[in-house]
Amino acid sequence: MTLSDKLSGRTPQVCKLGRKTVLSSEEEDVLVQWVLSCRTSGFPINSDQLTKSIKTLVEKLGKETPFTEDMPEQGKVLAGRGDKTVYSITSNGEKENITVLLIIGANGSIVPGAVILPGVRKPPSIDQDFPEHWGLDKSKKGWMTAKNFYEYVANVFEPYLTRNNIQRPVVLFLDGHSSHMTQHLSNFCSEKGIEVVALLANATHILQPLDVRVFRPLKSAWRKAVVVWRAKNKFKKLSKERFSPLLINVLTENITERSLQMPSKRLDY
Repeated sequence: MTLSDKLSGRTPQVCKLGRKTVLSSEEEDVLVQWVLSCRTSGFPINSDQLTKSIKTLVEKLGKETPFTEDMPEQGKVLAGRGDKTVYSITSNGEKENITVLLIIGANGSIVPGAVILPGVRKPPSIDQDFPEHWGLDKSKKGWMTAKNFYEYVANVFEPYLTRNNIQRPVVLFLDGHSSHMTQHLSNFCSEKGIEVVALLANATHILQPLDVRVFRPLKSAWRKAVVVWRAKNKFKKLSKERFSPLLINVLTENITERSLQMPSKRLDY
């Protein structure tokens, strides 16, 4: 392939060497713009999120790929060239874990949350006494995954907005854990008028008053509730089946819309 070939029209003026790509330039550009948009909102996209988004996209487009399970190889966190500030991604420990997702409205309203249990199956009796409209899901280690978070936003959070006739767009502030973000979720939120924004890292004392108003008293009340429960149950380990009812009791007794709307006597500003 020479310059003469290009000028004569024997070969395209713009072409790529090597095998044909799975995605077109336009489809790749959509992914690039999504990655850059997430980076601007405080959610750096890592290779795992990108490959899962590519898998969803090629399945939606009905394309065949040479990738294993339709996912290309993985790399590092992605950001724009020349970016001076890039959010980092941290992992938690390896102990068995149950994740609780709590969302509080700016007006003090308590939005239905979600509980993520560890394991591949939910115990048959787990749905008993579970609060209406809350999300109940599972993941291998009990951590919130991108799939869990999408299911929450699509099946709990967005229906809550619709059910309560809340005007769109709305802003959903997150703690910056970027494993929540996928292109599938970004598209859904864009269609439903939900703007997802990450709170700045290392600014908890300024940007997360819920740590003072909600999580601090909730953690204290939870520890006391577990001690009381175990004392009444011959010091057995708190089971998955009893976790959610106990959690809801603690929430109901300690967190109310009235208490959330009251000015805090002490914010760690």
